[in-house]
Amino acid sequence: MEGYCLASMGNYAFNPRSLLEELVLDGKREFTTDGPLVKESPETFSKNDFGFDIIPSMLRNNRRVFVYNFRDNRIDGEERKTEPYWRDVGSPIEFFNTSMEVALPREIPNAHHPNWPIHTYMEVSTPAKNLDGNPRNSVSANGTVIYSGNVNGSILSYNSIIDGADITDTILMGNNYVGKGANLYRTIVDKGVIIPAGTSIGRDLEHDNKRGFRVDFKNKITIVPEGYKFE
Repeated sequence: MEGYCLASMGNYAFNPRSLLEELVLDGKREFTTDGPLVKESPETFSKNDFGFDIIPSMLRNNRRVFVYNFRDNRIDGEERKTEPYWRDVGSPIEFFNTSMEVALPREIPNAHHPNWPIHTYMEVSTPAKNLDGNPRNSVSANGTVIYSGNVNGSILSYNSIIDGADITDTILMGNNYVGKGANLYRTIVDKGVIIPAGTSIGRDLEHDNKRGFRVDFKNKITIVPEGYKFE
């Protein structure tokens, strides 16, 4: 259909015996990363990939293969016009944008829908607490404590401690500490990173890049790697 693309969403259900038979057949083929060569001689070569090799082989062998059109998916209790929600988060910008959708005033999707909840990783920790902060349009996980500061449009994962910092459009991945006067903007901070007081990240991308952070200059996103130690 013009204007649409049917794509694999990476969810498969197999008859175990049929899958095992196909894997055995695929294992006998010569491995290669040359896609055109596999398409030319699929019985001889393989990339050992489900979508590229296994499923096409099942079709060639006349196995019963079915697809589910996710666009037809509906949630009980939702209006018929509600669009199904699916996002590919295979790149930093896709992960960032999807996370920001969850933090919107009206979530897309509704993570709290009783018939279709979106569950997250649960760290056994203390309850989230806001002592004297000002969080807006944000999500806080267990163990998060905002002593003071401003948090806007951000995701604070488990055990994130905010002590007088300004955090905007930022994702803290967990076990993070952000010190007094720090300023984070459009930043993904991986696990176990301590942000010292007065540190600015995301405002000067060239400086971020020199510090060894991963910087997406096109989309203006800075990524602080897991366990990074500030000097």
